[in-house]
Amino acid sequence: MIKYREYRTVKSIKELVVTVGAVDGATIGELCELINADGTVICATVIAASDSEVVLRAHGSTSGMSIDGTCVRFTGKMPRLAVSENMLGRCFDGLGAPCDGGPRIISDDRRALYTPPQTPAVKHSPTKPITTGLTAIDACATLLIGQKLAVLYENGTDVQGLISLISSRFIRENNDKRDRLVISVCIGGNDSEKHACFQRLDTLGISDRSISFASTLQSPLPERLATPYTAMAAAEYFAIERGMQVLVSLYDMSAYSAAYRALTDELRLSLPNTPQPTLSAEVSAILERAGVYKSGGSITVIAAASVGSSGAGDVVRRASEGCIALSASLARRGVFPAIDITRSYSELMVNVKSTSVRPEKANELVGAYARLLCSKEDGDIALARMLEQRLIRQADDESRTAVASAAIVDELLAACRAESQTNE
Repeated sequence: MIKYREYRTVKSIKELVVTVGAVDGATIGELCELINADGTVICATVIAASDSEVVLRAHGSTSGMSIDGTCVRFTGKMPRLAVSENMLGRCFDGLGAPCDGGPRIISDDRRALYTPPQTPAVKHSPTKPITTGLTAIDACATLLIGQKLAVLYENGTDVQGLISLISSRFIRENNDKRDRLVISVCIGGNDSEKHACFQRLDTLGISDRSISFASTLQSPLPERLATPYTAMAAAEYFAIERGMQVLVSLYDMSAYSAAYRALTDELRLSLPNTPQPTLSAEVSAILERAGVYKSGGSITVIAAASVGSSGAGDVVRRASEGCIALSASLARRGVFPAIDITRSYSELMVNVKSTSVRPEKANELVGAYARLLCSKEDGDIALARMLEQRLIRQADDESRTAVASAAIVDELLAACRAESQTNE
């Protein structure tokens, strides 16, 4: 039986951060209650602990609370997610509470959110490609089942449209759709973006094979930080316990990065002499849950982050095994998906044993395209634009087979080689 521990040793209350004196057995992530003198209760989470003090992040305003009049109750409970197949087609907040008006999930199987990733010993190397129907991905930066993929986007590009398209085709390319599941994660948006995230899956006709988790800018910081862990707890249940192929899309890791920086800033002020956690380690801990499990299931992760001064994009890219870069320049010219193939790659493409386009052909074509972009010759510029139209640009409803993509690559390679010989 869990025993509550109550302390009246509050040392400071600064907005949403409460510092408490030494606490026996306090654990990061532990759920707590801040009990005011008038009996009101605010939930909180342990975000740091040392031998001399513990730092809590309140889930609500601490206005009106005093140091002397506040009792802190440590519950000994860690955030857990109730998981079952009844989650399919449902929408939840960042801690797993229903936000679609439906009933809460009742299950004896409750998974802890903050657990270490599974070790490589229980995984196989990814070898099977996901056919997205997009030549720029399938031929030049192949996405594999069990891969960690970064999608780095510039302002003005339709990153959500691309992720939705990949999610839809991930479900539809498999004859037994019951074997596949999409988990859509929205972090740090506004309410309209949250609802748009839910509606997009319904519009694509895959809502019955999907689960959505979302937290907004108005959500408490602990909830925003927990959102990807909640989604991954669900993904591990369906992949490891149910043997399903799961695709998790994390949008937006830039917002997650901002929330994490807010946390570390508060820790730096509260515990200036304590080593601070790093965003790189946190992102890696989240993405490392991807893989092909020996139990038969898999988790593929697509993590989107904006390209900007925050540095979130670089962190996500370094923790991934491939990258799709979206270009604002291409988007302004009406190219969708606006994939910059010169900055996109897949480290695992060489693992695919049966593919119509070998990496060496893809690399040759990408290299030729990069040289054309640097040229000032009218013929080279025209060929670069033709390549963009044939290789990259596709209508939403145009899904190309591997054979069709291979034929396009061969055609464009021949044109680039001919242009190069002419210039010589």
